Amino acid sequence: MLANPLLAAPAAAQSLSLGGSSGPLSPAAADAVDWFGYLPHEDAVRYGDGGDKVGVFVETGSAEDLESLQNWANGTPATVLETDGGRNTALLAVQPKQIKYSLTEPEKLPMWGDSGQPLAALNYVERVDLELEVSNVEPVRNLESADSVDVEPPGATAATVFNDGTFGEGMAYDGDSPETFIRDVRPYVGADAVGQNGSGVNVAVIDSGVNIGDGRVFGNGSIGSEVRVGDGYDFVEDEPITAANGYENVSDPNGHGSWVGSAAVGVDGMAPGATLMPYRALDSEGSGSTSDIVRSVRRADRQGADILVMSLGSPVWNDQLATELEHALSEEGNVTAAFVAAGNSYQTGVARWTASPSDIPEVIGVQSTDAAPPANATKSYYGNVGPDTGGDLSTGESRGVTPDTAAPGQNLTAPNLHRLRYLPEHDAVGHVDGRAGRRRRRGTRPRGQPRARGRRRDVPRPSYRERRCDAEPRDD
Repeated sequence: MLANPLLAAPAAAQSLSLGGSSGPLSPAAADAVDWFGYLPHEDAVRYGDGGDKVGVFVETGSAEDLESLQNWANGTPATVLETDGGRNTALLAVQPKQIKYSLTEPEKLPMWGDSGQPLAALNYVERVDLELEVSNVEPVRNLESADSVDVEPPGATAATVFNDGTFGEGMAYDGDSPETFIRDVRPYVGADAVGQNGSGVNVAVIDSGVNIGDGRVFGNGSIGSEVRVGDGYDFVEDEPITAANGYENVSDPNGHGSWVGSAAVGVDGMAPGATLMPYRALDSEGSGSTSDIVRSVRRADRQGADILVMSLGSPVWNDQLATELEHALSEEGNVTAAFVAAGNSYQTGVARWTASPSDIPEVIGVQSTDAAPPANATKSYYGNVGPDTGGDLSTGESRGVTPDTAAPGQNLTAPNLHRLRYLPEHDAVGHVDGRAGRRRRRGTRPRGQPRARGRRRDVPRPSYRERRCDAEPRDD
């Protein structure tokens, strides 16, 4: 069970910390420093021996400012992990005390000389945000019956697919969900009525990788057929994919990303003519960091992705990820639409609100239903709902958010790409983004409505990940 973000009380930490205002710090970064010391969020990505450093995204105003930041880091224990000269941003590994003064250390730290000021005190720093752990939307492999599910878990209030009703009512359980193949739900989302197969459309899947296989899933269905794979990258191991090695660099040790990719652009999926752009940002356990998600979104945008699909998230709002998605979906970017799963944690009570990054403006949050025509579809009992409380360190931007749309996602089966057997999953996001890929070919631009939202991560993951920070910085 995840810690309740509502208990973090970042406002109290900001008002009691020396200096009052959090300045350029995001709520998550400001909450890492309180009156008496340093306590980063439990989902902060840790670096170095013993995890004594945390990852932070830093935004500056110019190339000169970015150089000044590098010079600042050179005089401290901080390490610059990567920079983006086009955005004047950097990812650093820093000791928490380098983020902001606390009451116990209100002045410059003399052992660092002129670099003793924390990031919040540097006049060329415009924004500081904490790098966080993320995970995929954990598949629900064993469906529950209505009798086995609590009517109202602790911390719950009334809600159905979007906002009304009560726990246990109006939801689909095991007995309501016979096993269904992905190809059989195509009519339910209108995929067969579009008149296109998605040819010419690039669909980026940001997940745990994709097992490309031999053409039976991502080709034309026959062994040895040419696979429809474009650009891709393994950000977990920092390796590009190539056809020469059979796309092994982006192979999926978890299975989740393969299922999502198959649902979207496989031969039985929603857009069987679209090109897959696989980006591996999650490891074998389905866990990763916001920095790898940001890199994936950035590369997908620059490489010409039309559609993004992300079945992953964190319990805490992340400014850097929001900025990257907003840019990709803006007139300056290439992306037409981004679809994000709403989450599978409804029955946990406090973690049941619409998950992030479906809280980011113009992103489309997707709810899961049983496999039925729209007029008869029922929300999956495990699917997250709204309206969100806004208690995710988003400064209220996620308050009131609900999922935007819904699609079949309960007890569906898809090819397991190496052995070509069917693997049951419970995830709807691939069906909606695949349909959008078919429509994109017809010249439409399906876009989400600008909104403010927030997210809960679906399964607890270790909050400590020891990472090296002695490598040369990347420049993306």
